[in-house]
Amino acid sequence: MSTGTRQDGVSDSYVYKWQTFKSLRWDFLIHGAMEEKVLVTGGAGYIGSHTVLELLEAGYSPVVIDNFHNSIRGEDSMPESLRRVQELTGRSVEFEEMDILDQAALQHLFKKHNFKAVIHFAGLKAVGESVQKPLDYYRVNLTGTIQLLEPVSLSVTDALRLSSTLLGWGNKWDLPVRHRPLTLPSTARS
Repeated sequence: MSTGTRQDGVSDSYVYKWQTFKSLRWDFLIHGAMEEKVLVTGGAGYIGSHTVLELLEAGYSPVVIDNFHNSIRGEDSMPESLRRVQELTGRSVEFEEMDILDQAALQHLFKKHNFKAVIHFAGLKAVGESVQKPLDYYRVNLTGTIQLLEPVSLSVTDALRLSSTLLGWGNKWDLPVRHRPLTLPSTARS
């Protein structure tokens, strides 16, 4: 895997991650209907916004939540990445600035919408920082996910998909990466 930067400024590692992500099977989301809503947590980030684009093109109505920890705030309340997705697709994206640690806001969101599925990208991911601030990473990645699972378990009709990166699974891996049972995380972020 190359670690350079393309002419458009996008890191080769991000391109590799997106190509790997895109190759995953998302059988639960094939042939969507416009009325079917999919919640995308952390949807304003790089992979999240590309997922929103794919969902729109597949006919779904994504609802995106993000707290701008790893994304860029646009001129108005819409993240820059999602503004670009709207330009590309000609469709609007419903966005709410929200932190998955805000249980009351999550409960309100799930009362407001009937989601077919949830794709969960909201999490902290910097390996070095996860070693320096493990409790912050446990709070967001573990507690936040548990808080998200509570309303999901009561209302989502189809599926939950979690996002993971290769960053926390050690220093060496064979490509393509195959998730194996009993793999122990190397950092608190995992």
